[in-house]
Amino acid sequence: GVPLTLQAAGPRMAVLADGSTLRLNAGSEIAERFTATERQVLLVRGEVHFLVVQDPARPFVVSAGNLRVRAVGTAFNVNLQAARVEVLVTEGRVAVAASPARADGQEAKSAGARPTPPRAELVAGERLRVGRGEAGGAPKFEVVRIEPAEISRALAWQDDLLRLGGATLAEIAGSFERRTGRRVVLADPTLAGLRLGGRFRADDIDGFASLLATTLDIDVERAADGTLVLRKKSADSR
Repeated sequence: GVPLTLQAAGPRMAVLADGSTLRLNAGSEIAERFTATERQVLLVRGEVHFLVVQDPARPFVVSAGNLRVRAVGTAFNVNLQAARVEVLVTEGRVAVAASPARADGQEAKSAGARPTPPRAELVAGERLRVGRGEAGGAPKFEVVRIEPAEISRALAWQDDLLRLGGATLAEIAGSFERRTGRRVVLADPTLAGLRLGGRFRADDIDGFASLLATTLDIDVERAADGTLVLRKKSADSR
């Protein structure tokens, strides 16, 4: 297929052609190309969490720095930093391999040490860290199991809940616009000061609008470009 490039100025979610879901951290960029036999994604920079749709006939392969991460149907996070690459598996398992060896064919060794394994298989709850650009040798794989609390901290940037805490509908609309890129128009000015509580998924603007329609006297109109227009229900529509 035609290569697709995605960039994220701020955290954003994207859905690929196969239905796999990506969450890109701010400043991240990927390039993807799907073929009949493989789903290829290049992490150019930044950090991305992948939720991969299962398709055994077309493995999902992410290239990041000096690593290739191969999955069939799973969820994992890849963080490409200046000095290293991190892979954290949150669901299922992935196979990680170093990119093809350097032209000089050298392999990193130290006195009394075994050659660095060129690949590893990670399961949920495991993290791999690999240094980048290690001169004259293969990268060193460091695999550790980490606690759920540490996983939560590592993925905190993905927090997609809007905690309203009595915010006005105008403020909430602005938050949804920043998170989703979709406009929310308050056609009735009296709605702007309406205060709401609770927590909502920041990427589920349609679900939030539907909740407003069913629990409050608000009509929701969805424009062709995705804009949501909110207004008080008229007496005839109640």
